Order: sequence, then structure tokens, then C-alpha cells
Amino acid sequence: MQKAYEKYPQMKTAVEVNSNTSATPEMSGPLSDEGEQFRSIIETAQEQVYEGNDWKKALEGAAKKIDELLK
Repeated sequence: MQKAYEKYPQMKTAVEVNSNTSATPEMSGPLSDEGEQFRSIIETAQEQVYEGNDWKKALEGAAKKIDELLK
């Protein structure tokens, strides 16, 4: 992750927000009732990346799951 932070320092803020707050209805945002589920999906993808899995596959998988919730 350090290389990613060096290349994209703004990414660290997003990771810290997700790491330091919990998924609650208040934090899920105003645009969707599925906000908590979205966050859970994103957190799972982040964990996969932290564990050394392919970031592109993790994010594409998360995007696919979120797309399904939006249908």
C-alpha cells in the first residue's frame, strides 16, 4: 500500500475514513438505502487488497456487487 499512497496520497484519506468509522445509517449517505451494504462491500474489497490480492479484481468484484444492489 505504501507505493499506492506515494503515487496517490489522497487515497490515504479515504482509507482512514473507512477504517476509523463504522457503517451506520447515519454514515451511509443520503442517496441510497443500501449505503451500509455498499460500505461493507467496499471494506471487503479493501481487505482483499491489503491481503495482497489483485486490486483490480477486488474493485471490479465490488463494483459488480454494488451494481446489482442498484438494479
